[in-house]
Amino acid sequence: MKKIFITMLAAVAATASFAQGNPKIEKEVKATKEYNAGKTLLEGQYASLTDEQKGAGHNALVEIVYPNASKAFDTWQINSTMGKNDPVDFQPIYQAIDEAVKADELNAKFHKKNQDRLANFRIPLIVAGQNYLQVNDYDNAFEYMKLYVTSGFSSLFKEVAGEKDANIGNVARLCCAIMYQKENYAEGIKYGEIAMADTASRADAEPYYFACIEKQLKTKDDTLKYIKKMEEIDAKKYFARMMSLYNSIGETELANKLLDEEIARNPQNKMAYAVKGENAMQNREYDVAIANFKKVVELDPSFTAVWFNLGVCTSQKGFDLNEKYTDSKGKLPADKAAEVQGVLKEAIVAYEKVRELDPNHEQISNWPVQLRMLYNAVGETAKAQEITNMLGDN
Repeated sequence: MKKIFITMLAAVAATASFAQGNPKIEKEVKATKEYNAGKTLLEGQYASLTDEQKGAGHNALVEIVYPNASKAFDTWQINSTMGKNDPVDFQPIYQAIDEAVKADELNAKFHKKNQDRLANFRIPLIVAGQNYLQVNDYDNAFEYMKLYVTSGFSSLFKEVAGEKDANIGNVARLCCAIMYQKENYAEGIKYGEIAMADTASRADAEPYYFACIEKQLKTKDDTLKYIKKMEEIDAKKYFARMMSLYNSIGETELANKLLDEEIARNPQNKMAYAVKGENAMQNREYDVAIANFKKVVELDPSFTAVWFNLGVCTSQKGFDLNEKYTDSKGKLPADKAAEVQGVLKEAIVAYEKVRELDPNHEQISNWPVQLRMLYNAVGETAKAQEITNMLGDN
């Protein structure tokens, strides 16, 4: 029993010693005089260290690697000045910045004598990242550029810069693009948000940022949050896309509400009327669709696709009326026949406008077939034959 008790006491003593950490860690790391060895030593004791001791350890690593980082920086500067292409090992610079950021995150007292120079070391991180991109090494490219971005938010380097980092948005955009390429969409969104916050990089970042978000959409709630984000960024620019997303998840009421708000705010927005017309067309609400498509072509008479949609809706309205008015014996009263003919001729006008805008049917391939069908429906067979000749269907 006594032996067991002594063993228990030893275990308690060991635990207490472990919790105290290693107050000499900074000296021990420096004594290795080599970055990798010092890093291995620090990481081996990390769990037992206080934040202050960890910070001191990271500072010691900065001191070890700083001479090599400074040498690499000087070589890069000389190359830049002299127009040389001599290879530069940027790894010591990466290591110095990385350890400095970790020390700063732990509120460690930083060695001021290196602080200003380390801030200058950040630019070569971009150069190294671009070098890796040129050889399609996306992993290393991301690591260097990611460190540039994260270090830009470190109080250590913000204090030295004293102003907004002019490069951070564009580098974050590249990080976003790389993560999209690597299909790591969550990381892409993270860096995309940084790029989107910078007006200088926003336009170039948008495609990658939104592509990453769309790859992450799994639920209706995800889509609604995404639409909200687009609205906050630029509701006017992404108006059509927002409408499409609302419709894709069956939120027609929200889509129509946004449409009505946009039209009230901007009565000249042809895309709002076009989308409203398309929504009505899909629901077979042809009168509503026709009214909105007519508004579009009033605003933009060269909008070929809308002229075509106008022809589709008007012709379908005519055929529906024909079916509605035809009796059980297949007869159509004369007055109703005239009404149907009138509607179909309106459709012909719309299709003829498509013909004028797209004579070689390169934009809309099937308008000739639709127009020929209508000419036959109203009894203008000669014009129908003309289109047949044009198509070479004889």
